[in-house]
Formats: sequence, C-alpha cells, structure tokens
Amino acid sequence: MSERVGRMCFRATLNLMIVLSALCWTLSANAADEDRSARQDKADPSQGVWKPGNADNALPGFIPYPAELPGVGRWQVMRQVPLCDIFCLAYSPDDKQYVHTDGQYVRICDTATQELQTMLVGHTASVRAVAWSPQGNQVASAGADKTIRLWNTDGTLARVLEGHEGQINSICFSPDGDQIASASHDGTVRLWNIDGTPGPIFEDHQGPVRMVDWNPNGELLVSGGDDKMARIWSSDGTSGPVCAGHFGPVMTVAWSPDGTQFASGSIGSIPLEADVDRVATARFWSADGTPGAICRGYNRPITDIAWSSNNNMVVVTAEDRTMRFWNTNGNELISMQNIFGVSIDWSSNGRLIAVTGRNRVQIIPIEQIRASRPEVKPLHYFEAVAWSPDGELIAAIGLDNKIRIWHADGRFARVIEEKELKINKIVWSPDGKMLVAAGDDCLGKLWSRDGTPGPDVADHNSYCNGIRWSPDGKWIATVDSYERAILLWSPDGEAGPVLEGLASGTNSITWSPDSTQLASGGSDGSLTIWDTVNGAFVDMYEGKNEEVDSVAWSPNGNTLAAAGNNGIWTLWSPTGEQISQQHGHVDSIMGMEFSPDGKYLASAGWDHTVRLWLPDGKLHHQFQGHTAPAYEVSWSPDSQKLVSCGRDGTIRVWDIKSGKADWTVLFLAKDTMITLNSAGQVIAGDEDAVEEGLRYLVEKPDGSTEFIRYSKFLQRVRDGKKQ
Repeated sequence: MSERVGRMCFRATLNLMIVLSALCWTLSANAADEDRSARQDKADPSQGVWKPGNADNALPGFIPYPAELPGVGRWQVMRQVPLCDIFCLAYSPDDKQYVHTDGQYVRICDTATQELQTMLVGHTASVRAVAWSPQGNQVASAGADKTIRLWNTDGTLARVLEGHEGQINSICFSPDGDQIASASHDGTVRLWNIDGTPGPIFEDHQGPVRMVDWNPNGELLVSGGDDKMARIWSSDGTSGPVCAGHFGPVMTVAWSPDGTQFASGSIGSIPLEADVDRVATARFWSADGTPGAICRGYNRPITDIAWSSNNNMVVVTAEDRTMRFWNTNGNELISMQNIFGVSIDWSSNGRLIAVTGRNRVQIIPIEQIRASRPEVKPLHYFEAVAWSPDGELIAAIGLDNKIRIWHADGRFARVIEEKELKINKIVWSPDGKMLVAAGDDCLGKLWSRDGTPGPDVADHNSYCNGIRWSPDGKWIATVDSYERAILLWSPDGEAGPVLEGLASGTNSITWSPDSTQLASGGSDGSLTIWDTVNGAFVDMYEGKNEEVDSVAWSPNGNTLAAAGNNGIWTLWSPTGEQISQQHGHVDSIMGMEFSPDGKYLASAGWDHTVRLWLPDGKLHHQFQGHTAPAYEVSWSPDSQKLVSCGRDGTIRVWDIKSGKADWTVLFLAKDTMITLNSAGQVIAGDEDAVEEGLRYLVEKPDGSTEFIRYSKFLQRVRDGKKQ
C-alpha cells in the first residue's frame, strides 16, 4: 500500500471514534437514509414487527436493498469473514468462543475453527465495544448508537440500557457479573445493574473517555480518556487517585489478573523537540496509583493492552504495526512486525492471543509467538480502479499485485499478474488500447488491453506517487517522490520534460483537457499548476486542506477540484479564484473525478462513502454499501455509471439514476471472487467458493436470526415460492 494510505491509517485512528459519530449524523441528514432508518426502527427484531417477504426494511450490511423473497423475511448477504474493521474482541470465560464487532453486528465465533456461531442483530450504528459476562451466559455490546445491549448467547436480546449522550467506547462486567461499566464520548463512566437500573456516574474526566476496566476484586475501576489521565475510582462512584504522565489521550487501560497493578497506553503527541517522553508509551501503575515502569519505543499510537494470566507480562498492539511483549519492569521481550492490531485479548489459559484489525481476527498460539513465526493471513482488497474510455472494460489492482479486468456487465475478462513490480495505480490510455500501472517500485509498466506486456516507463529514483495519461495520448505523467518532480514519458518509454520543484509529499496529479497543463496536490495543502509545453511553473493556490490527496480537472477546463485529509474539497478556477468549498466527507477524501459530461463530481472517502456533487457544490447523492474506506472512483464514458473500490474487498458499479449498485465484485479469499447483482443474487463465481465464503443472515419471525450457507438459502427461497 502506498505511503499516502499509511498516513491515512494513522490519522484515521486518531479521529475514528469522533468520525463514526459524525458519520451517523451525516447519514441521517440524507432524506432517503432517514426514510430507510425509520423503516428499520419499526422493524426492531426485539419487537418482531416485520412481515416475511418484505425487503423494504432490510437488515443493514453488504447489499443496501436485498430483493424481496416471499417466505424469507429480512435477510442480508454476509461474508464468512468480516467485511468491516473490527474494533473490539473478547474471549469467553472458558476460551472456547470469542465475540467481536462487525459494523452494526456482533459475531460470536468458535475459537478452534473461527466459524461463526451466532450473529447479534439490533444496533443501529457501528458497534465499538463488546464484553463477555463472567458466567459466560451473556454478552454485552455498545457503540455509536449510544446504547448498551445485553444479549443471551443464543442471540436473543435481553435488554437495552440507555442513558449516555455520546458514543460508547468501552464496556466491562464486574467480576461477579452483577454490574456493567461503560465509558463514553460524553465524558462519563456509568455503572449499570444487570437488571438495567442505572448506578453511579463518574464525571471527573475532561473530555471523551476511551476505556474502562474493572479490578478483579470488584472494588475498583480504572478509566482512561482524552484528558491524558488514567483515573482510579471505587465502585460506589468515589474518586480515587489520578495517574498523570501520558502526553496524549489514554486509549487503553487493563488491570492485571491479580488486581495489584494496571497498564495504560496512549496516543502520545508529536514532539516539538527531542524528547522521547512525549511520544506514545505504555505505563505500569500500582493499584494505589503509584507509577511504575514505562515501555518506550513507539512512534505511533498504542491501540490495546492485554495481560498474561500469570501477571508477569503484557502484550501491546500499536499503529506502528507491531505486537510487543513487555515484562512489568519495562523490558521488551519479543517484538513482532506487520501485526495490524486494534484490539487484543489473551486467553485465560495463556495459550492463545487474539488480535483484531482490518477485517479479520488472527488467533495466534503462544508457541508460534515464542518461535517468532506467527501465521499472518494476507488481506485482499482493491487499491485502484479505472473504467476504459470505450466503456467496455473495468480494470482494478488488488493488494496481491494483480490487474483484474471485467466487462462492463460484470462478467470477468482476464487477469494480468505482475511479478516484478509493486503496483497500486492504474490508468487507461485515451483510446482504451493500453493500460499503464505503477506504484511503490521505481518503474511503471504498459500492457495492451488483452494482457500483452509493453515497454517499461517511469524510471524513478523512488516510488511513484501518482500517474496520469494526457488526454491527447502523447504523454504519461508520473510523480517521483524522491526527486520532487513530475516526469513525462512517451508511450514507448522515452523520457520527456521534467517539472521540478514539487511540494514535499505530492499525492495526486491531473491533466487539463487540452493536455497543456498539469495540476498537482501536495502534503503542504497546496494546489500547483504546471505548463507542460515548456516545463514551467504557472501558479500555486492554497486552501484549507492540511494535505491535498486528490485533484481533478473538469472536462470544460474551467474548474479544478482539490480535496484532502480533513474531508474538505475546494473548487478553483484555473486562474486561482476560489469558486466554492464544502466539508464533503467526515474524514479524508481519497479520490475525486468529474463525470465526462461535467454534470457531477464524484468523491470517495475514508468514511466508507462515495458521494456525488453538483457543480454548485450541493450534495446530489450518497452511495452506501462500502463497509471500509473507499479509495477511488472512475466514470463510465456516458456518465451514467460510476465504479468505486475500497478496503472492504469490493468493487461496486453504481447506477447514477437509481443510486443502487448494478453489480458488486467481492473478494472472498486469495484469487477467489464472486459477483452479485443489486438484489444480492450471485451472478458469477465458483459455486464451491460461494458455498464456503458466503453466508446469509436470515431473520425469523420471532426476532432471532440464522446464519446459513448459500445452498440452504436457495432452498429457503424455493420453498417460499411454493407457498
């Protein structure tokens, strides 16, 4: 993945909790979404108020509007493995099962097989926290809908606890299972009796509270928050010691199994001078608040901490993609790389560690960790997508370094495998006969549309951070990040003019329609115009973006769009006058493109949405379906369709008039994909792969749900048609 996306991951972690709350508000502002939400509210499974065969109140998830199937009731296509980023995981008391979040759902899985056993359905927004009762008979979940839901392990809802005024970030049971503690963005920690009656409220934190944990003796709790403090307090609500020392929000706290100490982890802050104490750290504290050892060496936020059952070490995950083991003296024992961990739990028997992150759960045996040879399953998603100028083909690059091509109706055409170069960007030639791809290596490469390789282009000194083919077909422009220059290349691989003096960290380039100018966006927030005829700098504009990550030029040449990491996009005239500005997404905008007819501007965002804008800056439509950040968009030449790709392992082709996905490609596993139509029906893919990789969530009239295989679902549909 490119350096740009790596930086997005860091910023997303810092802001994700705020983002999700804002996203819920933004989505509800859309009239169509309000209507759909209202229908879902009426169909609360705890009330059993839905009519079998009516898909108007569809379950949330992969297919926004599943087909109405008589006799089936509410249903949704699911993947055997999660589609969403997993924010929290917890083992059952006997370690035989684990529970984790998956968007608006909660999954209970078998530890040995990792097969899903029960799906908990009821939350109306992203679930952020889960916990298992000490008795093992109930699970609690909470999240952005500000509710705590208590479930029986058979999937039935026991009760809903309401009272928080903000997103709930953490929950835990008391050791005896009689109470639940919750930490919220509203700045409070609340206690609840298991029967739903509220208990004490702790309000000492100055800002959002990120984590709460109950001491095994049942008398003390510890919480951490954005005020950079870990606070100890008693179960009757009495304030105790305040533990100061972190230089950033305290994101995680965890008591040792014997209750004599706890560990905390922080985001840290960017040091203004050489001072190692100002970066992220994990720290140990005694139960009375006395500070202990400090675990140093992190340059990214710490995400979670878990204790060994013998109390002598902790395991810490962080945004630097490490999983490190520390003893209580602050000595690092083991450091493992390339572990993207958001939540972590250590089994009570000490034999397994479960790590969650991007769309997956890793169960790692301690024996593998001691040998430093954990099996890390690769992620599979698409990094770039492009529609051919003749409208016949769609090409996409996956994380596995393969270019896959589909016909415009969803039929698979071919795959091009690049074994030498790391590629993550792709562009069609204006006549649609050639493809050029580049990425983290120092070369770009050409292929014909039938997969025949062509010459190498873009011989760089560093990775290619942007690539575009000129509309007249004469030049391929690439960004050399090391030389801070735009290099021009002829399609036969010959070097052309060099545009020098780019802003550091230039992330995107775009051609003017007449091929005489290029615009580039940089990490310093600037938009720069270059003359490609004589290689000269023309002008520089500065908007409100901290960093410009995407730029686009309108087909008539009158408008330039620039978007960045703060979700703001700006429209400029080519002479530098600002036309309009919108807070278009609630987080980073990853890609933008004008429709060929100039009527719309499409954007893809880290907030999981694809949005369609009118020339005056008004939102025309918001496409829902991606369950992870959307990376890129590309238009069909007739401006009637839009294709997007994202980190959820999908490519989605959207119909502009209906606002629905015509078809969707879904990664199930390495080299295994299926295609579904807008109704959620499988239209392409190996039957065995579908049977193994897909599951269907079907709600029964009593409000419970089933998680069934494709063959059983088809039989259910056939039986329904006979009725």
